[in-house]
Amino acid sequence: YSYTTADKTLTITGSGDMPDFGFLDHQPWDAFQTQIETVTIGAGVTSVGENAFLGCTALKSVTLPAGLQTLGESAFSGCDALTRIELPASLETIGVNALDGGSLTEIKVQTGNTHFEAEDGVLYNKGKTALLLYPRKKPGTTFAVPASVTTIGKYAFTNCAKLATVTLPEGLQTIGENAFEKCRALTHVTIPKSVTTIGKGAFVNCEKLANVTLPADAQLGTIGESAFSGCKRLTSINLPEGLKTIGEGAFTACFALSDLTIPKSVETIEAYAFYQCRSLTHVTLPADAQLTTIGKNAFYRCEKLASITIPKKVTAIGELAFAYCVALKDMTVAWTDAASIPVIQSNV
Repeated sequence: YSYTTADKTLTITGSGDMPDFGFLDHQPWDAFQTQIETVTIGAGVTSVGENAFLGCTALKSVTLPAGLQTLGESAFSGCDALTRIELPASLETIGVNALDGGSLTEIKVQTGNTHFEAEDGVLYNKGKTALLLYPRKKPGTTFAVPASVTTIGKYAFTNCAKLATVTLPEGLQTIGENAFEKCRALTHVTIPKSVTTIGKGAFVNCEKLANVTLPADAQLGTIGESAFSGCKRLTSINLPEGLKTIGEGAFTACFALSDLTIPKSVETIEAYAFYQCRSLTHVTLPADAQLTTIGKNAFYRCEKLASITIPKKVTAIGELAFAYCVALKDMTVAWTDAASIPVIQSNV
């Protein structure tokens, strides 16, 4: 490689794969890391290594060569001056957070790429069945996901701080892990009937998200771990019949959530699911619910919860499940004999 101080340009030449770098490793150009404004990677290089340009905060322009096949994980993460990037026709693989630059407004893909395409600056797989990345600083506050999209990928909209409205299409099946994490302007979302999975951390720390709407006949089966954790203004969500799992910490610190009906179909409320939902006053559980497990700390410090009915099929209640529910005065259970009493951990 060579670095020219006059124009702050890093030029990388050679052939084959660039090595990967650990998060704390020092790249060969580490001494210039915060000064580099232009990176040019020469023909013959087939991959950009993991963390290769991590934290190059002044980087404004990148030229990637024809023949490049891989962008490694976090390759351009933290390159917060980078506003645009064009991906070559040869590119086959993009690692997690490879393009996690905080100022990206546009992504382009050269004609002929058989794995990726872009439209209006947004990155998709070829065929546009998966939305892979919406640039963090793309202009505008509203966006309609194309009708062809069935999957919203991991981190696809993470940190899109000005995005206030997203329209999701019928036919969408999966909302991936951390897909909308820290979309701090997002106030409402309607989940289509077709969605079966809301992934881990999908809407975590969407601080203005107040309402989540799901149709009564939604196909949703799983709400993943921490899916709505930290949505402190969330007041309501209508959980559909057919839902089976409410994941660990799914609604942790949803301080405004006040009324909740858990469908008959839910089998598991995992640990910390409603941890510190301080405004939660009513939880409705049908007497004939399929619920078998209430995880540890599931309703910990739900300080306004006054009553709850534990369904007959519950076989395990985790420790501290109802700890510090200081208003809880009425708990109705369906157990009629000693043999039907579930395993109850200490300090419930």
